[in-house]
Amino acid sequence: MDEGMINDLLPLVPAVEKTTGLRRSEVQISRWCTKGCQGVVLQSTFLGSKRLTRIKWVQQFMDETAAAKMAKHQAASKATS
Repeated sequence: MDEGMINDLLPLVPAVEKTTGLRRSEVQISRWCTKGCQGVVLQSTFLGSKRLTRIKWVQQFMDETAAAKMAKHQAASKATS
């Protein structure tokens, strides 16, 4: 990785907090990186033993998760109609 790419990497909790304004536990965010949520996985990378992510990756994860939840909700609404 070049220096510019490393500079925008942040630890998980601060990246999510800066993006959403909400504080989530490191365990929960790590789970988003490994197992995902609603079929969407938060992109991350390791620098040494520390898992890091980018603001744009968190934004993308949040957008895709919201879209997946909306699609699931709409499918459930159609099934009960």
